[in-house]
Amino acid sequence: MKVDTVSRSLKALVEAFRWHFYGQSWDGRPHPELPTHATVVTGPQPIDPWFTADGRPIPQNISATLRSLVEAFRWHFWAYSWDGQQHSTDIPTHAE
Repeated sequence: MKVDTVSRSLKALVEAFRWHFYGQSWDGRPHPELPTHATVVTGPQPIDPWFTADGRPIPQNISATLRSLVEAFRWHFWAYSWDGQQHSTDIPTHAE
């Protein structure tokens, strides 16, 4: 497993989702080239590490990130809830 490749890929996905849903910018600047549902730009928030300093995976963090991305993606596009609850106030959805 290439630690840098996996970390960059996960980071890009997390940052893109955060921008699109909440206007949370990875660098504190607006990004009009990317669509967002937000009306206000906010600054970056920390992302839990997926690997230790010596390159060992942190399975619980990797799993939590992937699970969160899948849940958010399914809710955002189809309003498929991961827990049977409505999440419209937390995550915007395109579903009608």
